[in-house]
Amino acid sequence: MTRRQIVLLLSLALIWGSSFLFIKWGVLEMSPLMVVMGRLVFGLLFLFGALVVRGRSLPPLSLWKPLLVVGIVNNAVPWFLIAWGEQYVSSGLASVLNATTPFFSVVLAVTWGDEHFSWLKVLGLLLGFVGVNVLIGADLREFFTTASSRVALGELAILASAILYAVGAVYARRELRGVPPLQVATGQLGAALLLTLPVLLVAGDLPATMPSLRALLAVGALGLFGSGLAYVLFYELLEQVGATRTVIVTYLLPVVALFLGWLLLDEPLTVSTLVGMAIILSGVGLVNGIGFRPRRRLPVQEAAP
Repeated sequence: MTRRQIVLLLSLALIWGSSFLFIKWGVLEMSPLMVVMGRLVFGLLFLFGALVVRGRSLPPLSLWKPLLVVGIVNNAVPWFLIAWGEQYVSSGLASVLNATTPFFSVVLAVTWGDEHFSWLKVLGLLLGFVGVNVLIGADLREFFTTASSRVALGELAILASAILYAVGAVYARRELRGVPPLQVATGQLGAALLLTLPVLLVAGDLPATMPSLRALLAVGALGLFGSGLAYVLFYELLEQVGATRTVIVTYLLPVVALFLGWLLLDEPLTVSTLVGMAIILSGVGLVNGIGFRPRRRLPVQEAAP
């Protein structure tokens, strides 16, 4: 990788890693639905501006159906689940759970696409299961044996978002192949916004008081950088260095989020979190063939918040 590509990779890890901090600051004062609306609006503004600067057009109306599906599965619903989950789960833990997306991408690519299992992928999936159990196994056992726990529900919500990211990635790969990535990103955010706005109006889920400047800036940064600039950087990296190298961001993202959560939110760095992260990221490396000569490149969805 060139120096410029390394800078792009580190920038993407910093942006996506800090997104979990921004979400946490947002949901402290706003509803999860309001946070999703804010990031959709600001993200769409950034991507539309990028289209204008690059002289590209909006996606054709003939693609409205797949863009609508991707907007629901890859943006509106998982973003809501992450924001809802972070009301009860630390931002660092949320980032590690979100890093399980490649596991689900591999399973779906094998069962729904044209990929094949290998012993390395199977071992990686098993490591992912072990890592998740280290992270949230105790909370889930408490949830199913005693009174309900909002912490366990929050953890399950974030895991569900990782599954949806994987579904959206495999679906987009099949139905939007050949469409310029910037058009796909703009179209899916636009579709998600059109769906989220009426839900917000019907639910009346607006804050009773004006959120603080910190919360407003956090949601704005989440949209402009985490949902706008990050898409541009991700697809540029994917085109320049391929999926196998771009997936390295999966390893850096939780490290950034854990550090920022510890530094700015006083979130503890527990042994179980660090061990669980190490096991999960080891599994991600195996399912993506990091350190091995891959037979085929698998363009999986990254662990984007």
